[in-house]
Amino acid sequence: MRFHLHQWLPGLLIFCSFPATAEVLVLIHGYHADGSTWRSHGVMQGLQANGWVDSGDYFPSPTGSAHRGPRRQSDKIAITVTLPSEAPIPYQSMVLKHHLNRIKQDFPDQMILMAAHSAGGVVARYYLVHHSDADIQALFTIASPHLGTAAAEIGSITSDSPLGEAAPMMGLNTVNRSRGLYEDLKRERPGTLLFWLNRQPHPEMTWVSLVRKEEIIGLERLIVPAYSQDMQNIPALGPRALSYRVPGDHELNHTDGILLADMIRYLIPTQQD
Repeated sequence: MRFHLHQWLPGLLIFCSFPATAEVLVLIHGYHADGSTWRSHGVMQGLQANGWVDSGDYFPSPTGSAHRGPRRQSDKIAITVTLPSEAPIPYQSMVLKHHLNRIKQDFPDQMILMAAHSAGGVVARYYLVHHSDADIQALFTIASPHLGTAAAEIGSITSDSPLGEAAPMMGLNTVNRSRGLYEDLKRERPGTLLFWLNRQPHPEMTWVSLVRKEEIIGLERLIVPAYSQDMQNIPALGPRALSYRVPGDHELNHTDGILLADMIRYLIPTQQD
């Protein structure tokens, strides 16, 4: 299914209604970001305007996961997690596992949903494929490179070139620190992580892609092309995934919070249904 959300959602609001239930939305950031990105880009504010409560951030600690900020209880709880965003996908997934284990302890017996931006969407899928019993209700991905991106290949070439050797002197240490991540996000072909991941069994749950339009030309379009953002193009998912074209460039924005709130309200059955 492929829809233009701005065209069908107003009508759907009239005909659909589900009762509220206890839900925890875990927000997973992308490359060169952290948990605070969801707030600085206005997404958390968009969620709060629709009844969600900001319950802080989980970040890596010697014990696995620690919490900062207010830990509020509500029927609709939004939580951010901070991951080592320059690390390879499997390592980020391991850190995500620690955070989710802690979140489930702090908010027991509640429905867990995940929303992820950019590379965070691949991290989330890697986690779900390896933990099919994690009891996650849904994953929403925003502009995620599920089939890879040429930008990662450019980064990989750069890190292996003389420029990579000179990067520390130019203040570009991230090029070398991100080498493993670039490898993981290369366009899928036999032998790549994404080729393997996209053919593994995916658990039965709700999978939703928010696909940015390709109206912006230049480098922004290079980051993640639309076909790569669409989980319907993942062989292991295909029509099991929902896909919606939404406005915006690669970055998060306030509207994403509003879209997530609406989609959760009308696509996710609650525990009271």
